[in-house]
Amino acid sequence: MKKLITVILAAGLCTFVYFLISYIQAPVSTISAYSVTYEDVVSGDAFLVRKETVYTAQQGGTAYSYAREGSRVGNNRRICTVYSGEIDEAILRELGSINAKITELGSVVVDNSGFTSDGGSTEQRLLQLQEDIEAAAAENNIQKIAECKEEIQQLTSGAAVVSNADRLAELTAERSRLESQILNPRQDIYSTEAGIYSTKIDGYENILDVNTVAEFNVQKFGEIKPEEYKNDKPEDFVGDTIAGNPACKIINNHEWYILTLVEREKIGDMKKGDKVEVRFDKLPGEQVEASVVSVSAEPEGQNKTVVVLKCESFSEGAFSIRATGIEIIRSSYSGFEVPIHAIRVSDGQNGVMVRVGGSDVFKPCKVIYQDEDSEKAIIVPDTEDLKKELNEYDMIILGEK
Repeated sequence: MKKLITVILAAGLCTFVYFLISYIQAPVSTISAYSVTYEDVVSGDAFLVRKETVYTAQQGGTAYSYAREGSRVGNNRRICTVYSGEIDEAILRELGSINAKITELGSVVVDNSGFTSDGGSTEQRLLQLQEDIEAAAAENNIQKIAECKEEIQQLTSGAAVVSNADRLAELTAERSRLESQILNPRQDIYSTEAGIYSTKIDGYENILDVNTVAEFNVQKFGEIKPEEYKNDKPEDFVGDTIAGNPACKIINNHEWYILTLVEREKIGDMKKGDKVEVRFDKLPGEQVEASVVSVSAEPEGQNKTVVVLKCESFSEGAFSIRATGIEIIRSSYSGFEVPIHAIRVSDGQNGVMVRVGGSDVFKPCKVIYQDEDSEKAIIVPDTEDLKKELNEYDMIILGEK
């Protein structure tokens, strides 16, 4: 009997040792640490709203632009001329060539001054002097041209800039000579403010107003449609512009708005003053900063809302579109993605266990985001000890022993 008991105990001990060794040597479930960026994104349909000054053709005929599409122009500058009737295409082509050279030289005068774009009063003065030279050349005012060149020389340090100013005056005089060959009645249009020049009139300029954009709700958003312009031409009409229709516009490039319709439940607690970033479906790679101006109050049962965002940074692409899909990025988190159950607590600090060689090392981390539905979390290293810092491709242990 005693021998039987000894055999049973020995067998039990062997079984225990076997399972203990098997447990110790069993493979541990791990995942490789990899970096991710999670974004809290709200998508919607949007209109871009800008302060736009529209200039109307007082007579029908041929419109000719003196400013390049999308270029910045100063205040009180001739931007467009509407000629009654049809103009010789050869003259228009030559005018276009000269204007392109004038625009290029004008930019060189400013660029060579040593001041950055959108700089201070010196750059603004150089731009004004460029316009003064053009006006003086058109009037054949030699004394005024000389005075402008002298001031440019005082503001800059290079003779090349003054040489460009000389060439600018020559080209402007040549342009005046060509214009004198056009005997048709004309309407010169001058800018009443500085901004971006465009002839792309889409009919929303007076519908979408920066002063009333915060008043939009879901119903009003659904009623947005462009204005319709005259399309009836007299039988003897010649040209491309109808009297009473818009000829061109100047866009304020310092401040613009985004009017968007989104799902109410998606915006959470979004409120006035929140800072966000915005991407545009029609502008791949473009991302701008914005602030929330308003969130429309809607009746119970309405599952959508209108959000108005304000942008104060220049975006060249944004001035070429009106309607687009957008993504509002409310927040962004970058770190290592792990299952929530992989997070451990050691001495009151969160972290993960990492397999290093044949041993396990606790690496302290901070949880910056977690989603209970997907049971995922994003963590970042939370230690000054480089040996304990979680790195890309570290093998994170998932199961507990």
